[in-house]
Amino acid sequence: MKRKSLLFLLLITFCLPWAANSQEVTVTITDLNYESTTIKLPSITNSNYSSTQQIYTIDEIGGKGQIKSIAFKGDKNCTRELVIYMTDSSKGYFSSTSDYYTSGTQVFSGSVTFTANEWTTIPLAGNGFTFNRDNLVVIVDDNTGSHSSVTNWQSFYPSSDRYQALCFYDETNIDPFSPNASNSQFVGLKNQIQLAIVPSGLSAPSLFEPSNISAFGATVSWMAYPYSYLVCYHYQYGPTGGSMSEWFSTTAASVDLTDLISSTDYTFNVYAE
Repeated sequence: MKRKSLLFLLLITFCLPWAANSQEVTVTITDLNYESTTIKLPSITNSNYSSTQQIYTIDEIGGKGQIKSIAFKGDKNCTRELVIYMTDSSKGYFSSTSDYYTSGTQVFSGSVTFTANEWTTIPLAGNGFTFNRDNLVVIVDDNTGSHSSVTNWQSFYPSSDRYQALCFYDETNIDPFSPNASNSQFVGLKNQIQLAIVPSGLSAPSLFEPSNISAFGATVSWMAYPYSYLVCYHYQYGPTGGSMSEWFSTTAASVDLTDLISSTDYTFNVYAE
């Protein structure tokens, strides 16, 4: 019996969004199963001055990229004078209250007015912050010099059993990178945040050789992105040089094609968003 096979010409289009220009997306970092509203970070509003450091893992963020803004949500209206720094690191937790970060890139400085129970977005200066390592560190230095009632901020319990947040507060100004404050402590929670981020290193998904080839079908697979905020892939296919199918969508990194014509070259296009 003569064996039939399908001949595929696998091409990827570069004119579609995720192939050509990475788009800015908003990522909310939390854990829906372990949310809370009892944390005083990032700004301890009932203290004249405070400085806080929090670690967010690449798994929580979903991938590397250029961070354009950060947002927090608290339960009070308040205005605070903040300087925000960011850095990235392979360190995933704080081992003691003296295990703080001693440097960072300043990404914001100014007055921020928070609206109760709404996300308040803080745009980062210039091109933002380039996050390209294992963990993101957010350092918020509150230089307001006066205090108000306590603001409770949206927060969550991280999956790690190690401490990923530190806070320092005092009635005198604090050096965020040498915080010799009268009050310092580990915090078991950390803030829920929203990041506007332009993913880095994105190109069109890399296609693998088709598998499970039969007379009228085949399985086409591609390299799945590690970015958790890519919710689906869009694909189309058709005889090379002929009419292409409509665009279909899937959350999987493969698709079974069942309506092909044997001994025919096919073009398969895929992009993600």
